[in-house]
Amino acid sequence: MPVKFAKRVLLAVGYRVPWPVWFLRFCGHYLPLGGRFKTFLTIKGISFDYTETELLPAMGHFKRENLEAAYKHDPWRRNAILNMWENATGQTKLTTYPLDICLPIADICNARCNFCTSWLEGKKLLKLEQLDGFEPLVRHAQAIGLAGHGEPLSHPQLAQILDRLAEWVDPRARCYVITNGVYLNKNLKALLKARVVSYAFSLNAATAATHETVMGLVPGTFDNVIGGIQALVARRDADPDLGISISISLVLNQENIHEVSEFIKLAERLRVDKVQLKTIAGAGGEVPGLNYHKLPPYLHPEFDRHKSEAMQAIADTCVEVQASPESWKTTVFPEEIVKTFAEVPPKMITRAEALKSREVRDFYQAQQKYTSPTRGQNVKFVDDFDGENPYARSPRYACNAPYRNLYLNDFSFSMVPCCYMSVVPGHAPVIYDGSYDFFEAWNSPAMQTLRMRLRDGPFFNMCTKCPAEY
Repeated sequence: MPVKFAKRVLLAVGYRVPWPVWFLRFCGHYLPLGGRFKTFLTIKGISFDYTETELLPAMGHFKRENLEAAYKHDPWRRNAILNMWENATGQTKLTTYPLDICLPIADICNARCNFCTSWLEGKKLLKLEQLDGFEPLVRHAQAIGLAGHGEPLSHPQLAQILDRLAEWVDPRARCYVITNGVYLNKNLKALLKARVVSYAFSLNAATAATHETVMGLVPGTFDNVIGGIQALVARRDADPDLGISISISLVLNQENIHEVSEFIKLAERLRVDKVQLKTIAGAGGEVPGLNYHKLPPYLHPEFDRHKSEAMQAIADTCVEVQASPESWKTTVFPEEIVKTFAEVPPKMITRAEALKSREVRDFYQAQQKYTSPTRGQNVKFVDDFDGENPYARSPRYACNAPYRNLYLNDFSFSMVPCCYMSVVPGHAPVIYDGSYDFFEAWNSPAMQTLRMRLRDGPFFNMCTKCPAEY
């Protein structure tokens, strides 16, 4: 009780008067890794820690020049604290590098997930020389993700990539990987040597049968992946100083919603740190090569029962669960598309047929995914709001993504604004491949417009539908 009371007093004071710079110096000793601030602030033997959500509102009470002075001898920490200040004060033109960057490593994938097109369109691998353009971002980042629109651990030069990144990464930062886990065992030693300590496994099922159905992998893969996770958990427990964190995720759809509650129980048995239940992304129509029209979880005839079981499992578990159950019934397709599907159902297609289909292949080649030179310039004013605001949002919606996150998910090098928006409406895509000044992309018309409309309105349509809360 005394700790909670003192914490509330400090936070309450912070909302009314400027906090002394020395306090931020203490808070800055260990800035957010995994969303927590660890502080060395001690008052009469009481230590405090703060979530980023708690600290962000207080940042607006500081003057920028005071923060710069407080951290002038530590560029990494200065960038982080000023990034928070720019976020808290709703700046549209940023001077700081993003804190969490995600770099494409491999655009090819060994899986055939029912909700993803990487196995249909991916062709690229990151070249070692391409990394050099991202060196300033890596040096300032708190978290560096090895991802892509495919399976990053499939890269044949993964060891060399890890060695190069290790030269640039600040010792206080951490690397993370998003993987389906198939290649974990053979790369685990090299990953740990390179300080890759956060592992997010795209598992998408609680049983081998559903794993094969959803991810299209060969029989036996599920057990191998589970074995790899168990080995990593054992390593985490044997050496806590490594700081290993492990999560498993499931993209909710009609073919796995019946296993959500069992997925949480599986997480308990594996003793992972976190479960992520991800809402399936919206789509504007058919997705070539996928049976996407069959995937909305609410189409399951027993959706309500399975959702209820899942929510009970979330309530009962001791494992941290990130989920937005209220979004599971949010319409995946626009209403007019749903009507079209009802009148003329899309043709079902197998994975083998999709891989062989010239029509599917031509569609993705026509996207000119790897050659677009655009830099987020204005195309036209867009107010795409469809009148539906399920979360009753109003400005300011303090979304962190356009301040702290750099999503380069594939080899289009398209700067995706957030998890649910592929491009800022009314603007050309922002393509950043490391070959020109980063801030020209980071402060492109597209990104500045997004930050302005999050602050002042009107919101873009996707900003009213996104399940994330801030």
